[in-house]
Amino acid sequence: MRAFGRLISLLLAGVYFGRVAFAVFQDEAYKSDWQWMNIGEYKCVIEDNHGSFLILSDLGDQSMLSSVNRTDGKILYRRPVPFKAFDLMLVDGGKKMILKVGRGQFELIDTENSFHLGTYVGGFQSSCIPNYSGIRFEGDKLKVLDKITDLEIFHAVLPNEPRTIKYVDTDQVGYLSLLVEHNDFYYYSEYHDGELTNKWSRDESITDIVDFTYVSEVDNNTNMIYSEWNTEGSLNIFRAYIYRVKQNWGRLKHLLVHHKKSPGAILTDILKEDEEETLKQRNLKFGFLKKLIVATKKGKIAAINMENGEKLWAIDTNLSDIIALETAKKESEIFIFTNRGLTLVVDLRNQYEPHIKQKATEFATEKVGRLGSSDDFYLRGSDGSTIMFADNSINDFSSVIVDHTSSSINAYIVENGALHQIWKIETQEDEEIVAFAPRDDAPVSNIGTILGNRTVLYRYLNPNLASYIVGNKKLNLITVNVVDLVTGNIIHSVYENNTLNLDQPINLVFGEHWIIYSYFSHNIVAEQRISVIEMYESLQPNSRVSVGSIVQDALKNDIRPQFVSQSFIFPEVIKEMIISRTKFGITSKAIVLKLENGQITYLPKFLLNARSVEKSKMSATDLQEFMAAPYVSTIPINDNFIITHHRNIVDGNKAKLISIATNLESTSLICSLSHDIFCTKISPSSQFDKLSPSFEKGKLFATIIGLLCVCYFLRPIVDTRKLKSKWLVKENYL
Repeated sequence: MRAFGRLISLLLAGVYFGRVAFAVFQDEAYKSDWQWMNIGEYKCVIEDNHGSFLILSDLGDQSMLSSVNRTDGKILYRRPVPFKAFDLMLVDGGKKMILKVGRGQFELIDTENSFHLGTYVGGFQSSCIPNYSGIRFEGDKLKVLDKITDLEIFHAVLPNEPRTIKYVDTDQVGYLSLLVEHNDFYYYSEYHDGELTNKWSRDESITDIVDFTYVSEVDNNTNMIYSEWNTEGSLNIFRAYIYRVKQNWGRLKHLLVHHKKSPGAILTDILKEDEEETLKQRNLKFGFLKKLIVATKKGKIAAINMENGEKLWAIDTNLSDIIALETAKKESEIFIFTNRGLTLVVDLRNQYEPHIKQKATEFATEKVGRLGSSDDFYLRGSDGSTIMFADNSINDFSSVIVDHTSSSINAYIVENGALHQIWKIETQEDEEIVAFAPRDDAPVSNIGTILGNRTVLYRYLNPNLASYIVGNKKLNLITVNVVDLVTGNIIHSVYENNTLNLDQPINLVFGEHWIIYSYFSHNIVAEQRISVIEMYESLQPNSRVSVGSIVQDALKNDIRPQFVSQSFIFPEVIKEMIISRTKFGITSKAIVLKLENGQITYLPKFLLNARSVEKSKMSATDLQEFMAAPYVSTIPINDNFIITHHRNIVDGNKAKLISIATNLESTSLICSLSHDIFCTKISPSSQFDKLSPSFEKGKLFATIIGLLCVCYFLRPIVDTRKLKSKWLVKENYL
């Protein structure tokens, strides 16, 4: 019985630790992603020929026409128009509309497809003003009156809070429909059977995002594990081993007590489907439970659950000039910066009811920067040159602070609490800096690239580098520069001879040892180009210039990289480009692209290989290199890499594409923030630390239990045979 007891203890321990090592099941499309489809402020609401609402709203420096289902409030379509419209008039029986784009300026639009039909000249009468004929407001009552006798037909009681009426319609008999706005919420109600009933509502309060930050929910279990690791690190190997055994034994005893020492209860708990609380703990453990904090153009601060898109809370700051949000004090506070400097602080210690604390730094601010990972910030003045600290109690900062404008790059160091400029790069008269990217600070997992013959090309991994692109407005050309941030020396320049359209987006990212940039070329044929530059210590395999055991002096570093580059054609215009981020940097990098057509896709970095050549020039050894692919001039869009699926993302003027690492190395959170908000998860190297939904854990545990039982019953037989063998006793097989 003692042996059987030990067997049961071993089994329960194995089952317990198998249970706490939660698996993350593979997500399906539209389950791991979500979208806030916003319309914005309703400038005009009218009824179209299909009985739906046609809504005119602002979209940056343009306008947008949206169709909303009258029954459930769902968006049928949203179509940007290339004008800033202030009013509209329906003509030709609603088949066409006239947009008022200025004083005495009108444009004709096809209502069905939003096609521009040309400039309109003629009379204009707005269709946006609600028809109050036969309607009277008295206190909290909306009365419908007979147009001839002016007698009341029926009335509806309105909510007490003040609301703005955007649309009203009645048949003067017993029907009334009403669309009202209150604090950026829009409510549609209908009057039936003597009562005004709300049919649907739309929240338009989180639109036109100007900046963001995020906070992670605290995992007490993870903190406890880190605490145990720190304790083990302070002990010698024997005491650390004993300490770990005691901690695991304590967890086992807690498991047995929790299940009243019942093996059946433990197995039932393991094999049953994950409950909501279990799923929440799993998501917390793997870093999926984060709050996305956003600031809108109207001054609202809102927290959104990044797992499902649920709005958790919102605060109205009444600030219309917010330029930055930053977390501080271990994510317990959020600093709100405006054009006047540090203006407000949001206290997050009560995560359900955050409150605002006043804190003013009167300084005309254009940009905010954080000093490393500290809670210290610097502010750049509206004149583009003056820089000061957000807090006078600034500590010395050992790194170089680099700031840039459209005409210069400036570098500073902090000494005795003051900034001192160490170098400056300025552009010429017809030039401007159109893109700037410091080297990504993600962890480096590999110092070399392994070739097909098992030799190594050592990467140039100087962390004190940045890249910037200078556009020449006169010649329509760009120059890509690589600069040493400590000395200010330009160590490499690439001149693009193609004629460019500088009005199209120019993007730049700087990874471990590579730079990727994109631009739209008009050279012979208009095409979107995406180019890559890679840096190595030497292009000779197994030749390493730096010494791994010696820390290089940044001021005396005389090692210069060798460069190799390549260029590709991409079939869509690229609006924005970022690098995927993971916790340890082991996962293959992905280049996430936001396209002009509203989709978001990504390219694995190995497709953008600067050393790639045509297949006819590749040797047998080259083909053996990991992820080696021959050079193809055009990179097609792979449908499997379009992470927005059928969704259409609408952007305003200030669009932000971000990547946030999770505790799972395979998984990165990707979000697009602008007029719409969209978030999803990607796994560039596949989900190597996730289990598929078809994984049958019941059969796995049944197999383990069966093998343990077989071993338990076979052990006495084996021991008996060994004993007989020692005493030279022959087995009698009859």
